Amino acid sequence: MKATFTKKDHRNAKNLYRDKEEVDSLTVVATYKGKLYKPVMARFWMARSNQASVVYCSIWVHSRHKQIDVSGYDSAGGYGYHKESSALAGAIRSAGIKLDKDIDGVGDNAMEDAVEAIARAAGFTGQMITV
Repeated sequence: MKATFTKKDHRNAKNLYRDKEEVDSLTVVATYKGKLYKPVMARFWMARSNQASVVYCSIWVHSRHKQIDVSGYDSAGGYGYHKESSALAGAIRSAGIKLDKDIDGVGDNAMEDAVEAIARAAGFTGQMITV
């Protein structure tokens, strides 16, 4: 998978930790010249109700030398598909990042491939792990 930045400095992510329950997260940990970096962080939230069906996602992306500092936000509701990957796809688009493959509703593996591709586009070429 390949990612391309259409914006280099765009921020509209929301941190919903006060209003919603964090249900998942994806963080890319990369090494560069012996140092650890977290170039991509995505967080997922849902309402604190048994009937909650909307997944909210924010993504933050930072390059090594701060040439790229973007974030995005989106949500996905309804039933019958993978809402986390759909919300992540929207947050990625909101941040001004274009992927060469669609991850909307596709699942966990596509989400991991996407955040690693974004980290590579942000200038990280060494070993990466997604946690």
